[in-house]
Amino acid sequence: MTTHSANKAEPGAAVTAAPDGKRELTRALTHGAVGGLLAGMVFAGMTMWFMASQGVPTKLPLLAIATILQGDESLGTASPALGAVSHVVLSMAFGAAFAMVALRLRLRTDAMVILVGALYGAVLYAMNFVLLGNAAFDVFTRFNQPFQVLNHTVFGVLTALIMAVWQQYSRRANPVNRSVR
Repeated sequence: MTTHSANKAEPGAAVTAAPDGKRELTRALTHGAVGGLLAGMVFAGMTMWFMASQGVPTKLPLLAIATILQGDESLGTASPALGAVSHVVLSMAFGAAFAMVALRLRLRTDAMVILVGALYGAVLYAMNFVLLGNAAFDVFTRFNQPFQVLNHTVFGVLTALIMAVWQQYSRRANPVNRSVR
């Protein structure tokens, strides 16, 4: 006797049409958060490399991130450690949010997940640097904006790529729909 599930995932599908309950949602959020964490580390590395290449202290981005909690006027006295912790938390939250977007859009191929990841990164840039930067966090408007667009787009692509690869690995390692003979 063989059993089949009606919601069997397509081969190569990065994020299936809808979560199969709480377990699938938890798995997607975890994949997104870890993808965001790893992409955030690359993002931080790219930013610090860029700062160093411009002769700017590499801790400046961490100081700027800390001003989210400490206020714009604290840039000179802001805590780099607070900036680092804030960046990690935000990266994971943005990664988990991307996972929700991917599930909601019912993306069926890795290519679509990565394309939406790139768009998601660009939207993050617009929200963080254009809207919030101009409204409340002036320090973010002082950074090289074209580089920030690139960096945020790379963040979105890497988050999506990590999430897609991990989803594929999880499906192969722990298939939900097993045939019983």
